[in-house]
Amino acid sequence: MIRLAPGAHLDESELIDSILINEEEQDFYVANYERFREFLNERELDILIKRHIVEPPQTLEEVSVCYGITKERVRQIEK
Repeated sequence: MIRLAPGAHLDESELIDSILINEEEQDFYVANYERFREFLNERELDILIKRHIVEPPQTLEEVSVCYGITKERVRQIEK
């Protein structure tokens, strides 16, 4: 899912690039899921799934509310 700021727009080539990048990122997370399980705890793994694997991905806000943590903490876990 591509998220744009209100009033922002992408031209056709930017939109295609953005879609391809999102698909590649999602493919990376799906392909490395088993490897992530070795190193991440259950909550960290679930956050990655919600943010990068499921369609549509959940927002930082949705994940932060789900776990009772800040959006910044969600960002830190993603990295």
